[in-house]
Amino acid sequence: MADAAGGRAGYEPAPIWCARISTGSTTGLVWSLGGLVFLHLPTTPLHHRMVQIMACAFTVAACYTLGLLSHFVPPLMVPALIFIAILVTMLSRFHAVGAPGSLFFIMVASIGAYTLADAFQVPLLVGLLSMGTLLACLIAFFYSVHTLRWHAPRPVPQLPPPTFDFVVFDSVVIGVFVGISLALAQALRLEKAYWCPVGCLAVIQGTTLRAVWNKQVHRVIGTGIGLFVTWAILLLPLDKWSIGGVCSASDSPPGPSMAGGEARLTGVALPFQLV
Repeated sequence: MADAAGGRAGYEPAPIWCARISTGSTTGLVWSLGGLVFLHLPTTPLHHRMVQIMACAFTVAACYTLGLLSHFVPPLMVPALIFIAILVTMLSRFHAVGAPGSLFFIMVASIGAYTLADAFQVPLLVGLLSMGTLLACLIAFFYSVHTLRWHAPRPVPQLPPPTFDFVVFDSVVIGVFVGISLALAQALRLEKAYWCPVGCLAVIQGTTLRAVWNKQVHRVIGTGIGLFVTWAILLLPLDKWSIGGVCSASDSPPGPSMAGGEARLTGVALPFQLV
């Protein structure tokens, strides 16, 4: 994942720039959600990496669509998110999808559930996100063709034998607690409740108790760094044009630790908070 993470720096704000020039920043925000697919680009041979990223593109579009549809029936938002979390976690574990695992699938579904839209806008929003995934797949293809000329790909890893505890039981536990976090956020009437399931999943998807604890500590440190960076950014005179520049400046490889990843997440989350 290292070459993919390094090569994608500066890519995510591109849809925001394009959409701002054409129609508006909201279009770019939905479009850029599809660009998160690029984070799932492995370092395997071309045929394998393209199959994986296209499968992830379909999964992102499906999760966003289900989340968007649950918005019209509020009592179904929590059960829908539990179902999505269980399903995508099971698929990610069964097919040994590397980091970030099912994190961004749940994030896209949560944002879709809280997207203010009427029924006639659903095809437009789903189409915009699908265009973002298509753009990510195209960039991944040409990027892979270029990098594979200079760097030999890693062999396709053998899938570990699936076990009931790892694939099914853990996925159900993760999905239930993700749903509980959203229900608690709704009960507390949080303005942006969709970030609670994302934070819960980021911590709970560790494979061991020690891994969960380490992720919790790293998340606290990284969130503190992200808050400091966001505070500094909000002191600037921002408009819809400058948001793209801010995201481009903050879009950099996350580094090996989760703390770096949490600070890096500021570049992903900032446009959804400011617009």
